[in-house]
Amino acid sequence: MLESTLNPATALRAIAARAPDRPAIVYPDQAFSYRALMSLTEAFALRLRGLGVGPEATVHLNSRDTAVVVPVVLATALLGARFLQNVGTLDQTGLPHVTHALRGPDAAEDSGHAVAIDASWSPATVRAEGLAWSPEDDARCPDAPWLIVYTSGTTGLPKFVALTQRMMAGRSAAVADEFRPDEARIAALFPSDSRPFLARMLATFWNGATLVDSRDPEVWARAGVTRVTGSLAQAKALCTDRVLVPRIPEIEVSGARLSDADAALLLRSFERVDDTYGATETNKTFSHFKTLSSSGEVVSTPHPRDSIIQILRADGTPAGPDEEGELRIRNAYMATGYLDAPEATARAFRDSWFHPGDRGLWGEDGALVIRPRAGEFVNAEGSKIGLPGIDRVLASVDGIREAVVFPSPKPEAEGRLIAFAVFDGDVNRPQVVERARQRCTEVLGARLTPAVIRPIADLPRLPDGSPDRETCKSLILEAAARAAESAD
Repeated sequence: MLESTLNPATALRAIAARAPDRPAIVYPDQAFSYRALMSLTEAFALRLRGLGVGPEATVHLNSRDTAVVVPVVLATALLGARFLQNVGTLDQTGLPHVTHALRGPDAAEDSGHAVAIDASWSPATVRAEGLAWSPEDDARCPDAPWLIVYTSGTTGLPKFVALTQRMMAGRSAAVADEFRPDEARIAALFPSDSRPFLARMLATFWNGATLVDSRDPEVWARAGVTRVTGSLAQAKALCTDRVLVPRIPEIEVSGARLSDADAALLLRSFERVDDTYGATETNKTFSHFKTLSSSGEVVSTPHPRDSIIQILRADGTPAGPDEEGELRIRNAYMATGYLDAPEATARAFRDSWFHPGDRGLWGEDGALVIRPRAGEFVNAEGSKIGLPGIDRVLASVDGIREAVVFPSPKPEAEGRLIAFAVFDGDVNRPQVVERARQRCTEVLGARLTPAVIRPIADLPRLPDGSPDRETCKSLILEAAARAAESAD
């Protein structure tokens, strides 16, 4: 890969030179061309440079406005600075040191010192001040930490991973078949400040495709969307009560294991389902393409990526076909460890391999079968009940985007279930919680109804995208410890 294409902003500039009017971002009421997005990125870079942002800086942005998130991310690449994935108001402990905090127009004012991004950041205003960006100003540091994103890792509390521009360029090139230049139009169900969105946004622009900034299928139809990407919960919420006509060519889903019933539901609205296995640490590593046969049955076709996946026995030797073992993964653009977490790094990154902690086997025709974890079940009156089923009941309630259920880790609360839920932003949470408890009681019974449903910004996830219930338990214990300290 040429050095000039390792920086996403310089890659964007090259496309803008070849095809200046190609749409980069399509909104419901307007579109940004590649030339316009490059102009906006350079204006943001000039504003950030005026704030003192450079190679030693770490920028945090509190915003979910795509028109702000995209140019800030690209501008930090131009400046050689680090970009920290949005963690809200920065009141959490254990965060990387932030030198420059920003907030978009959609973020509430805070008591800190976040700089507001407003109309003065526009290219017209910047030009009126006589400022201009020269390509000679571009930072050239492809192997320095750039994107700092968080993950639950294998077990324990959320950790941070530093990804370089070279890593992200490699990841974007590895999925180039999904982001064909001047052809692919991508719509994301993920929020624009999330790690999955950032990865797909960058792949879009590195490969010269178009991002459609809408979650409205009517907008998708007008914009000619070819691929939708989101979590399985988001995709099911989209497709449960409606069928998209005509069908969109493809939807990529992650975040949970896809059943044939779920695939059949999605295939009413999409021609193909890309069931993705991957991790923050390694990117997308394996796909299963789901389609419908002429008789209406779900057909699954394994699609290996350019990662090496091995399944090992307990003695470290390769497992045979249909033999379960522990997974390890390696590719050219994987992370090398966690920031300031040497013990977690030593467990997960060994001998140039990433160990996600998953178990699986190679199935028929090269299918990668990931086994459910023991912690995904709860005993109820002598029967094992799958916790993902309770997750789905909660997520079916209007006002809840996603949910994860887990047994209380407190000894005095043995047998009680707790849930974390990601709520829609404009709902009355107490009312939604009450509806969720009623729904669970009606569908599952009182025994399987969570005693507590707590809000959370993002669900902790395992490398295969499924909820990390052990981390959820740790968060509950940490909250209880803090409460006890305050009481003392």
